[in-house]
Amino acid sequence: MELKKFMTGFCLVVIVMSAISWFAFNQADSLTFRPEINVFLWAAPAFLVWFAEGKGLNKLCGEYLSLKNINWKQSVVILATTAVWFMLIPVLTIYIAGNILGCDSFGHLNIGILDIFGFSGFDASSLSGYIAAVAVDILLSLVVGSVAGLFSVFSEIAWRGFLPKHIRCSRYVLPVVVGVIWALWDIPTMVFSEFHLAFFSMLLKNVTLSYFLIEVVRKCGSIWVSSAAFGIIVTGMFVPVYTVASTYALTAITAFTALSLWGITLLFCRTDRVEKP
Repeated sequence: MELKKFMTGFCLVVIVMSAISWFAFNQADSLTFRPEINVFLWAAPAFLVWFAEGKGLNKLCGEYLSLKNINWKQSVVILATTAVWFMLIPVLTIYIAGNILGCDSFGHLNIGILDIFGFSGFDASSLSGYIAAVAVDILLSLVVGSVAGLFSVFSEIAWRGFLPKHIRCSRYVLPVVVGVIWALWDIPTMVFSEFHLAFFSMLLKNVTLSYFLIEVVRKCGSIWVSSAAFGIIVTGMFVPVYTVASTYALTAITAFTALSLWGITLLFCRTDRVEKP
């Protein structure tokens, strides 16, 4: 019943916001309402969960936002691994495909003087300088991304909290279902770009990220940790040590990195929570 109410509200919001986005896109200044649309889509999933479950705000927060069940040690390890993995795999992939093999669609590593998160004049022209720049980016992605990612908890309540709780399927199929729903939620933002490319990219990234982020909640016991991990991932996409030349390359790199990190988390991190059959 709760899932049905959620999906009813979900469909209504997607349809209405898509219509509003289409109207805004066809105006002279098509980007006028884009920030408002993004903010609404960022916060609305939490309110849909509140509507679907019909609980008081205190009970809802107690169930999804409690800090009591967090495995703090494992959370720190997973977040640090996320920052490292989502930096090293793109760097190595782009170096091999772009710099060595000359595949322009993947991009290239940025060798030279870099601006790293507002710190200008960082010399990455030598190997040691570039390694230092990567290390600084990892550290800043971990700190800045973890903090910024906490604001995505409004969305994580739905994607990593409510849906895994109410959708009945195997743990290997669940991320696909959640990823598809998550991608459909972003349809209103796709009118601002080439739709079929944007949707395919979003679908693949959301499904693969769902494998990892759902496993993070399973291992660490809280959507706060998956929110922080998501923030690290997003922050890592905008580092200056490399340039991705195409949406296809960014999608492929993100998907491969997410799935490989999911495999690592699945194999090497223990689960403290008791799984429901």
